[in-house]
Amino acid sequence: MREDFGFKPHDVFINIAVLSFDLSVYELMSFGAIGATLLLNSKTVSENPDLLMDRVQKYNGTIWVSTPSFSFIYSRIDEVSRLDSIRYFLFCGELLPHSLAKVLVEKFPKAIVYNTYGPTEATVATTMIEIDADILDKHPILPVGRSKPRSRILIDQDEIVIVGKNVSLGYLNRPDLNAEKFITIDGERAFKTGDQGYLEDDILFFKGRNDDQVKLHGFRIELNEITSVLNDLSFVLQGETIPLKRNGEVKKIVSLIQLKTGVDESKDWKAEILEGLNSKLPYYMIPSDFKFIDKMPLNQNGKADKKMLEQLYLAKS
Repeated sequence: MREDFGFKPHDVFINIAVLSFDLSVYELMSFGAIGATLLLNSKTVSENPDLLMDRVQKYNGTIWVSTPSFSFIYSRIDEVSRLDSIRYFLFCGELLPHSLAKVLVEKFPKAIVYNTYGPTEATVATTMIEIDADILDKHPILPVGRSKPRSRILIDQDEIVIVGKNVSLGYLNRPDLNAEKFITIDGERAFKTGDQGYLEDDILFFKGRNDDQVKLHGFRIELNEITSVLNDLSFVLQGETIPLKRNGEVKKIVSLIQLKTGVDESKDWKAEILEGLNSKLPYYMIPSDFKFIDKMPLNQNGKADKKMLEQLYLAKS
């Protein structure tokens, strides 16, 4: 954190993640090692944008660490003066949508936006990259970066494998999982992440969990790819795509969408969404239905709550 991210003793880490979520390790371990400050926030504060921005302003928070889903609401706030002290935005845990990163780069020109990747089993942060205007212009799907020193990334049949001393010793009392997930490569510990990705010029691109790939009508479909296109539509604040299953088999895929505030509610947005998706995706990846929601539900880790989204979709309008 000190060498690669450039954090200093005068920095103030803004705690957003609950302490049981591995994302909190970024600030919990770093602030003490660097001699910086940790600004703790209650759940009540973290869930209220006005309260959180007031605390950031009062204590001059400089380092924002969260999932992308948590930050969507702040990307639509025009008056960002209360967040002027922020020097770094650090994202992990989910795909960082191009649209969200672009808004942050434009609204916070004095800040650096970092995209990172890494699972709990490899000490959380394994790759990093600064997202600037050049990266945004070059990559419609954002990379998650290069591996940190003394660690390396391999791709084995689309699966991301992490090799190095940052890989943990294994799971407690789970020899079955250890045998499946932890291996040795060239005499070093390695972890099979279960995540999909690919490398371009030694830069890692994250495609999602194996769990996010579904099979429907004989086609393999990446749900994150659909969600990524949704979130790039100019009128969409945040969208998520989920599978609906019966007896363990995917029967259809649907998208739930939160529109940006101020859009014309009388407009046929479903038609606009279909047009946008059809221009970027093959026909078999187009969701069979869309539902508009007032607010994207988040779980305690600040990620989109897929179970709640399914309940919202199945509930009567």
